[in-house]
Amino acid sequence: MAELPRACSDELGAVEFLERQRWGDSPACPRCGATDVYQMQGRDGKRNKRFLWDCRDCGDQYTVRIGTVFEDSRIPLRHWCYAFWAACASKKGVSALQIKRQTRLSYKSALFLMHRIRFAMTPDRSPRLDGTVEVDETYVGGKPRNPSIQAIRAMSYEERKPWRQERAEFAFRWNHRKVDDGARTVAAIRGAEGKRLYYRDPRGVPSNDPTGGFGLCSV
Repeated sequence: MAELPRACSDELGAVEFLERQRWGDSPACPRCGATDVYQMQGRDGKRNKRFLWDCRDCGDQYTVRIGTVFEDSRIPLRHWCYAFWAACASKKGVSALQIKRQTRLSYKSALFLMHRIRFAMTPDRSPRLDGTVEVDETYVGGKPRNPSIQAIRAMSYEERKPWRQERAEFAFRWNHRKVDDGARTVAAIRGAEGKRLYYRDPRGVPSNDPTGGFGLCSV
C-alpha cells in the first residue's frame, strides 16, 4: 500500500487513508447510512481541523472514528495507523512499550491503543446468552497464575479475555500470512469498524451483574 507510509506520519494522510479503507468512493453516514454527505471546510477553504463530515439526511456531524475502535480516543490517527502496521508486520507481535518508544505516547495510551487493535483483530463472537443457561462443566477455585490450556478453557469469558485477544492476534497474522504487510494491515483496519468499546453497557445492566456494567463491552 503506497499510502501507508504517509498515513503513519501525517494526520491528514491518515484520515484520508482510513476514509478510503472504510467507505471507498462512496462515503456514508455511520448513523443513518445515507450517502448524501459532504466534507466540512474551514474559512480558508481547506478541510475542517477536526476532519468533520455532515449528513444532509439526519443532520449529524461525524468523523471516520465514529463506530470504530478509534471512537472517543484523542490519540492521533497517524499513531493508530502506525500501530496497526507494526502489529501486522511483526512476526511475533508488538508490545505497548515498543509503541510507546516509537510514537512517544504515554504507556497508558499505548496500552489503550494496543488493546483495541487486538480487539479489532478478534473475530466477531456470537451474541451473549440470556436467561437461565445450563452448562455441563464449570471451574471452581482461585484464578491460577500460570494457567494450563485446560484451566483457560474452564475460565469465564471475561477472565479469558487477555489470552483470547493474544491468541486472536497471532491467529490473525497466521490466517493472513499469504498476503503482504500492507494488505494485512488494511484487513485489520477494516476489522475495526463496528467494534466500538464501551466501559458501561448501553443496553442496561443486568440485576445479577457483579461488575455493575462497568466491564468492557462492545456493541
